[in-house]
Amino acid sequence: MGKTKLYSDDIWMGDVQSDIFKGGPEYELNTKPVEFGFTLGVGITFPLSSKSLFIEGYYYRGLTNIYDEENADTNQIKNIGFQIKFGFLFSLNK
Repeated sequence: MGKTKLYSDDIWMGDVQSDIFKGGPEYELNTKPVEFGFTLGVGITFPLSSKSLFIEGYYYRGLTNIYDEENADTNQIKNIGFQIKFGFLFSLNK
């Protein structure tokens, strides 16, 4: 079981890893250390002579409740995430 801090400005609540959203009331929840979910992703590669440029996008959806309290059946928290990656591919062989 872990601790998750939530900050609220009466509009938004979420898992906060930095101090950017601090300012509203602070809440602390007991969260489960393991979660199960799925990821969907797409990507494209653009060849550029001996190198390539790639761009990928991912969507993550948690399937299990990470809230670890007595009322976990009625109060559910599931993770959702988006990720965008880009970079260059090149060969290390000469």
